[in-house]
Amino acid sequence: MKKCKCGCEKFYAHQVCRVDIVVDGDNSFLDNLISDKELGDSVYDSGTPYGPYTCTECGTVYSELEDIPDS
Repeated sequence: MKKCKCGCEKFYAHQVCRVDIVVDGDNSFLDNLISDKELGDSVYDSGTPYGPYTCTECGTVYSELEDIPDS
């Protein structure tokens, strides 16, 4: 498992997701399909997370996953 130099194993990253939503007649976003639930309930496709990766503890930024040391 990857671990920041501070010892933390959690990182902020990016991910592209496709989500079912509700739009109006002008194709403008109105709401998530399942508005009373978490956004994740409407996600039907998601890509692999990618960097930059930022440590949630100390804020150290790693450009690529490979740049984070193995524990």
